[in-house]
Amino acid sequence: MVNNNPLFWIIDEEWSNYDIEKEIIKKYYPDASIKYSTYDYKADLKEWGDEVDILLAQVYAEIPGDVIRRLKSCKGIALFGGGYDRVDTEAAAKMEIPVTNVKNYCKEDIAEYVIDAMLHSNKALNSFNDVIKENLWGLKAINKLQNRLNEQKLFVIGFGRIGQFVAKAARRSGMEVYAYDPRYKSGEEKDNVKIVGLEKGLAIADFTTIHCNLSEKTKHMLGMKEFLQMKSTGVLINTARGAILKENELLEAVEKK
Repeated sequence: MVNNNPLFWIIDEEWSNYDIEKEIIKKYYPDASIKYSTYDYKADLKEWGDEVDILLAQVYAEIPGDVIRRLKSCKGIALFGGGYDRVDTEAAAKMEIPVTNVKNYCKEDIAEYVIDAMLHSNKALNSFNDVIKENLWGLKAINKLQNRLNEQKLFVIGFGRIGQFVAKAARRSGMEVYAYDPRYKSGEEKDNVKIVGLEKGLAIADFTTIHCNLSEKTKHMLGMKEFLQMKSTGVLINTARGAILKENELLEAVEKK
């Protein structure tokens, strides 16, 4: 249990205001102390690390095992956002320190971004700014006719909370949606979304969107081999961790159109 005058340690460089956090902490622990650090927190760790009761950290903060082992009084690590890839959760488990993140973090915003990215790729309205200056109108103003979004297929990689929410938003647009997730069997159907293998999904998709966690299993999951399985017109949208893709091979694929 956390004592009556615990020390909360916030490690972050994203936000400048922690009024909400302070209000909640003080509501339950009026005598709590709150300390703040940037991602360069080694000196602070040395000064008060063994006194910390609760660590609140941005998902971009690296919290490796040697740091966790110095948190001798820590009762929990809570992350501002989704994903655990920068926290040594195995070391935390050995220290019996639970690690939490924010479930469904910004799922609405992510879904809006994916839909917006598909709409922009399909019919980039800002491209008409240039052609209208050339007095082009109608078919002359369009370089390439695109299918309507409701005639295209979306492939979702990672069918967890956020992936399912994105799929639901896409289906409301009339899209046919497929998903890949090792937790589900290929051939299954969940909420009118067809579960398929990775290769098949990449091959049939007009748009592919990534929503899986970064782990040893998913690191560099997509490279040139997978990009070549996509349609030449296929669009890849990644709102998950960058390391899921082999970056050099992604750049090469983009350069080769």
